[in-house]
Amino acid sequence: MGLAGAVGACTSIVEPVDIERPWMLANLPSNDPIDPRCDSRGASDGDHDGLADGCEDALAQRFAPIVIHSTDESNFPTNVDVFLRETSLAFHDESCGRAKDTVIERAPTEADLTQRAADVRCGGDRVASAGSRSRGKHETFFLADVPREDRRGSADSRDWTTYVHAYPNVLGGVTLQYWRFYAYNDAFNNHGGDWEGIHVVLDPHASVASVRLLQHGSSDDLAPPRLEWFGSHVIVYSEGGGHASRASGAGIVARHCDLEPCVVSLEDRGSYVWQETWRGGRVRWPDGRATEGGGLVNMGEKSAPLNGQLFVQYSGLWGSPGAFYWSSGYWGPSYNETSMRGDGFLTSWCAGMAGALDRHRECWPAGTEP
Repeated sequence: MGLAGAVGACTSIVEPVDIERPWMLANLPSNDPIDPRCDSRGASDGDHDGLADGCEDALAQRFAPIVIHSTDESNFPTNVDVFLRETSLAFHDESCGRAKDTVIERAPTEADLTQRAADVRCGGDRVASAGSRSRGKHETFFLADVPREDRRGSADSRDWTTYVHAYPNVLGGVTLQYWRFYAYNDAFNNHGGDWEGIHVVLDPHASVASVRLLQHGSSDDLAPPRLEWFGSHVIVYSEGGGHASRASGAGIVARHCDLEPCVVSLEDRGSYVWQETWRGGRVRWPDGRATEGGGLVNMGEKSAPLNGQLFVQYSGLWGSPGAFYWSSGYWGPSYNETSMRGDGFLTSWCAGMAGALDRHRECWPAGTEP
């Protein structure tokens, strides 16, 4: 069964195992059938990937993850537009053996991120802010680290947006990518602008075939039984400060625990913050509060963004250059370095991609020099 079968099977999803905890069962999301637009052919496909936009949104909502943050987390999520108001777009040039940073635009808009170009001082190709990618981070556009008071992330959980990228996959199903953004990475390799994500890979029957957790430069592909589930929503744990996605809270330090050792555990309500990423989801705090979440935004494809998410075309860094590669800002979702192949294939954006897209344009950046 091909993609059409996967789309048509949206209403017969095999549920993963539920976690039986009474306080969680009271907050189950709706079990209504997936949006009937999944059965519609010839519907709107604004990102030209061969999958109806309404179906992408319905599947993304159905399988949206739950993210567990430690109560010791130093940098909670935020969203792109909040971050852009506090940063500057600049150009970093090491071509003459001495680094020079030039500010291009303060508080840039998403459109600004896609419309700039710069000449390298001592020769080399002209660098575009939408398309050029310096693998070594030597000649690149970047978004400057935000002031210290803004690095903790948004105090308003309605700003905790989860960004979705969905496309037909080689299994004949759909891959759903869920990306979250942090203004700063406060781990051993401190740097600005931290993007983290997971892939939920559906088979032709719209059942979960695997879940890919993005790590620091690599990724883990896990079968569904190796993960915890809340209905159709996988539970992932955000590594404290560094935000890599983990399958459990083991080793993630927390505070205000009721149990010892003080690490993140669903058995210890004081150790974590629970974020439901779906539309209408809540953020649940250890003190019993429940606040509104940031919901989902479908980014579409790099070659054809949806919902005004032009930032997806930006190929520069989301933090200032540092003294070392690992202390410099990282790339956004569509140019992300995680598991990037030697030939420049952007695995974290295009793993298993099939369908109508121009994969060379979508999956390989320009300027992938070492």
